[in-house]
Amino acid sequence: GERAGGRASGQAGGRASRRAGRRAGRRAGERAGGRASGQAGGRKKTRPPALPLTTGKTQSLNLSLAQSFPVLSISRPSAVLSGLHRLSSTQTICTSQEHTLPFVPEPKTAVVRRSLQLSHSGLPAAKGLHLSVDGMTPSGPNLSHWPGNRTPAAWKADLSTGICLNFSRADAAEQKNFLGDASVVLNDHYDTDGFCSLLAILHPEVAQPREELLLLAAATGDFGLLHTWRGFAIDRIVSHLASPASPVAAEFHNLSGAEKCFARYQWLLANARLVLDQPEHFAALYKDELALIRGQIDAGLRGAVALTHHRDLGFAILATTGNAHRMTLNTLAGAYRVMHLQNTADGPLYRFHDRTESWFEMVTKKPPLRRDLRPLAKALNQIEPPQDGAQWCADAPTEPIPEIYFGPKATQQYGEDTRQLRSSRLPRTTVEGMFVTHFCAAPTL
Repeated sequence: GERAGGRASGQAGGRASRRAGRRAGRRAGERAGGRASGQAGGRKKTRPPALPLTTGKTQSLNLSLAQSFPVLSISRPSAVLSGLHRLSSTQTICTSQEHTLPFVPEPKTAVVRRSLQLSHSGLPAAKGLHLSVDGMTPSGPNLSHWPGNRTPAAWKADLSTGICLNFSRADAAEQKNFLGDASVVLNDHYDTDGFCSLLAILHPEVAQPREELLLLAAATGDFGLLHTWRGFAIDRIVSHLASPASPVAAEFHNLSGAEKCFARYQWLLANARLVLDQPEHFAALYKDELALIRGQIDAGLRGAVALTHHRDLGFAILATTGNAHRMTLNTLAGAYRVMHLQNTADGPLYRFHDRTESWFEMVTKKPPLRRDLRPLAKALNQIEPPQDGAQWCADAPTEPIPEIYFGPKATQQYGEDTRQLRSSRLPRTTVEGMFVTHFCAAPTL
C-alpha cells in the first residue's frame, strides 16, 4: 500500500510540474513576441497602394502624377518628352471607392536584361543589326506573327505579344544566341500588339505579371473583337494617345511619321504601369466607343441582328437596319468571313471582309484559307454594271483585312472602316449565292 501510494503521489507531482513548465513557457513566449513585434514595427515593409478600378461610383482624388508615376525623359532634337509632368500637379482623377485590383507581384524567375535600345524602322538606328517585333524588317532577328516571319518555332504564338513573352522567359544562353550582336529593338508601325511586344522585351518585369491583360489588349486591336472592357480600353489608349482628347496630346505636338511612332512607344513604355493598371485615367479615349459597341452587341443579342451562318465555309451574314461597328460584327459573327447587310429604304448596302486571323500566322486557330475576292467583284459587276460612280470593289487577299463592297472605289487604312457604300439593286439571294459559290471553289492562295 505504501509503495502504491508513493507511485500515485509521484505521478501527480510530475503532472503538476509539467503544467507549471508550460505556463512559464507561454509567458516567456509572449514577452519575446512583444519584443519581436516592436522591432518589426520599426522595420515595416512598404507595399504599393491598391489600384482603383472604376465601377461607376466615383470620388475625386488629388494625385501628383509626376511624383507617383516616374517617367523617362527623352533627349531628341525634335522634341523633349517628359511624360505626365506637363499635367497639373494636382490633377483631379475619377477613381472607385469600392473595388481595387490585387497587388501584382514581380516575376520570381530571373530575366536576362540585355542592353537593347528602343528605335523605330524609320529612324537611323534601324540601319544597324536590330531585333524587329510585331512586323518585319528585311533582315535580323524577328519575333512576329506576321506572314513570312522569322520567329523560332519554339516561341510562336497567335500574337506577337505572346511570342515576345515566350522569348522573355527563355534561357539566357538561348536569348543571347538568338539576338547575336543586335543592340536595337524596333517595330515598323504603331499599334497595341507592337507596344505590348516591346514591353515584354524591354521591361519583362512589368509585362510578365500582366500577361493576360497584355494578350487581351493586343487581341482586341489585332483581331477586332471585344473581350473585356479593360482590354478594349488599353487598345484605344494606345491608338488615340496623341489625339486631341488625350491628356498627354501635347507630348507629341508637331511630330509625324517614324518620330511620332517612336515618341508614343517611348512614352507608353515609361508609363506602362499607369496605362495597364489604371486605364480609367484615360477614359475620354475609349468610353464613348465602348458604350456604342456594348449597346450594339446587347441589341444584337436581343434580336436587332439577323445572323445567318454557313458554318462549313466559315461565312456569316449579319443583317441589320442600321449601321454597325466592325467590332460588333466580328464579335457576333462567330465566323472569319463576315458580311454586313444593311437594309435601307433605298435598297441593301453590302460590305464583306475577311478577318485578320486568316492573314496572321496563327498557332491555335485555323481559319479557312482566303479566296481572292477580285474575280467575285468582277462577276458581280457583270450582272450589276457600275452606276453613278459606284461599283463592286475588292481588295487583294494580301491585305490584312480585304473587303468587297458596292460603292465608290477608294483606299482604306488598316483597321479603319471609312469607305462609302451605295445601295445595290441586287437582292440578297443573288449576292449570297454568288459568295457561297465563290467560297466553295478551290483555294487560290
